[in-house]
Amino acid sequence: MSSFNEKFSSYTMSQLNEVLEDDEKLSDMVQDMEEMHGVQQSKETTLVSNRTLAEQNLDLQPRLEQRKETLTQRYARLQENFDCSTTRKESALKADTDHTSGNTSLDILLALLQAEGAKIEEETENMADCFLDGDMPLDSSSTRTRATGSWPTCGG
Repeated sequence: MSSFNEKFSSYTMSQLNEVLEDDEKLSDMVQDMEEMHGVQQSKETTLVSNRTLAEQNLDLQPRLEQRKETLTQRYARLQENFDCSTTRKESALKADTDHTSGNTSLDILLALLQAEGAKIEEETENMADCFLDGDMPLDSSSTRTRATGSWPTCGG
């Protein structure tokens, strides 16, 4: 900026007004300044540098696209393997749960049948004792069993 100040400090007021009124002359003066030459060189250097970087990026683009495609394929395979693994684990867990609950259901059914069998065995023993003691005639037990669907008790 010092050359700018030096250049215009020697101008009279009328010369300065004349420069301000003539846009072309003012533009030429600005373009001739040293600072403007430095800015112009910096601009050109930046443009060349940007162009070089853009060309390098364009050269790398096919490789980038190919690697993106490879990554996408690998991710899809990984997702597929994960889904299969999760499905297998869920199936195994369900089978284990079904097996366990199936065993539990069978265990409960067995316990109920054993309890009912013990009850019938006890009723049969009671009826036999009543019959042997003479408290119940033979024909009343079979008639009563057919009519009620349950075993007769002593004295009845």
